[in-house]
Amino acid sequence: MYSKTTGIDNKYAAAVHEAAHAVIAVGQGIDIGPEGVEIENREFTSLTLRSYAINRMPIVDLAGPLAERKVLEREMQYVDDHELEEMINNFKQFEPEEDEDMEHGVYPDDTSVLIFYQSEFPDETTEDWMNRFRQHEQGTVGLLNEDRIWTAVLTFADELMKRGKVEQEMAQKMIENSLRIINSDSSSV
Repeated sequence: MYSKTTGIDNKYAAAVHEAAHAVIAVGQGIDIGPEGVEIENREFTSLTLRSYAINRMPIVDLAGPLAERKVLEREMQYVDDHELEEMINNFKQFEPEEDEDMEHGVYPDDTSVLIFYQSEFPDETTEDWMNRFRQHEQGTVGLLNEDRIWTAVLTFADELMKRGKVEQEMAQKMIENSLRIINSDSSSV
């Protein structure tokens, strides 16, 4: 999976965006991919999936933009219902070969969620997909609002700000250790 951050000019928000994808992925049992995590040029983060975790991808996909909204103190809803319905209807008419990014396997976060729905629930209605999207969105917001998760996201975002790029193995270990330490601290309270 590749993720593009939104077009805002805020490097810290980009770091939080990518950190959230990475932390939620690792927390869901999904490994960081071989490219590691990079924000220096607002590049992509790559996450290598374990087959048993594929149903968790919508939460990972939505974590980036929702965390970015949280750090920028915006409403933690991805889009309103009208925009979501329009986005889904447009997607259902989508022809992948028409978009150069799509040919290279690079998708915006919301499109990745819809691709998942298309592969897993091809016969469902737009309304069904809207309900699924809202459920995934609410689940993601719930995770990001957990102190231990948000602390891990901000800690990893700080590391991204210092380094610009964190290699795969180091990113995986840093996030796993951060989540483990935070879990230990919260269990002793």
